[in-house]
Amino acid sequence: MPLELAQDWLRGILALLREGGHWYVPRSKTTYFMRRKDKTLLREGPGDESTEFVAESLGWKIEEKK
Repeated sequence: MPLELAQDWLRGILALLREGGHWYVPRSKTTYFMRRKDKTLLREGPGDESTEFVAESLGWKIEEKK
């Protein structure tokens, strides 16, 4: 999938989530929690390389959920 389409898709997912909202990526068994105030996605699980690449290309940071 071209990066622009992946960015559009992820923007759509992020637009649906409220502060603290989350979504699960089955292929990587990873849950991401949104912290919109500082554009951070908190990762719980091993991580999804593709999702994180696209998120970072949109200016989001990825951190481990503590």
